[in-house]
Amino acid sequence: MHDQKDLLARALGMFSRTEPWGAWRSVFLDLGAALGEARYEHARLGRPAELTTRVVTGLMNLFSSLHRVGEEHRRDDHPPVNPHLEKFYFPIDVDYFHVRLIGSMNLLAKLAAALASRPNQVPPSFRKIRDWLQSNPANRDRIGRGLADLFEEASWYDEVRQVRDAIVHGGALTLVFSVADRRPVFQVFKTVVEPIINRPGLMFNEHVVYFDAYAATYLADLLVFLEEVTQPVAAMAGVSLEGHGARLEWPGVGVVASWLAEQIGRCP
Repeated sequence: MHDQKDLLARALGMFSRTEPWGAWRSVFLDLGAALGEARYEHARLGRPAELTTRVVTGLMNLFSSLHRVGEEHRRDDHPPVNPHLEKFYFPIDVDYFHVRLIGSMNLLAKLAAALASRPNQVPPSFRKIRDWLQSNPANRDRIGRGLADLFEEASWYDEVRQVRDAIVHGGALTLVFSVADRRPVFQVFKTVVEPIINRPGLMFNEHVVYFDAYAATYLADLLVFLEEVTQPVAAMAGVSLEGHGARLEWPGVGVVASWLAEQIGRCP
């Protein structure tokens, strides 16, 4: 288990200030570059290379979504781009955040399956692969014990998945609210009187959630998870991470970095 403040700091350490948007530096990006090169010599790495690219592309789309949230909720002297757009677009961004995080984890499950000793016997979703690991200890060797440990320890996934499933499968309602300090605030409701999210340290009050704190917390979980799975996946693929130094400069990267820094400051 990670200490929350240390985890946020680890995630923030992946970001740097560059114009105009900032940069995200991750060994997972190196993994994508390495697989992209190796796929031309080793046909079996074509599918893993594609899946890694899809994880990164999904994060790029998520960063873009968060860029819009950040611009519409700036707390400096600049007014929002359009104060009337917030109530229309922000719920979509909240829903997409949950869908994208769970989608990323499912892609990582498919990546593990594609590199497993017996790919067709490994479930293709993160939830199912965790159930599969718990059902038979011998399954851990199919994807490697290091990767299996990381998958089983990702308890934050269950928290996000609960909200995502309610949105996608349960017809939950995402509502957004205006507060005096202009920080983005939301809640996802099973019914109009039954909010889903209640995590200490992220709440505006007992009913609604600060989205910047919420997004920083769970993005830190995902970004650190990507860092930690990279080496076991690279070993399974037989690729080297040396000599790449890949980084991503993209809209929203700076917003994420600022939210991570602000959430660190709120931690005890």
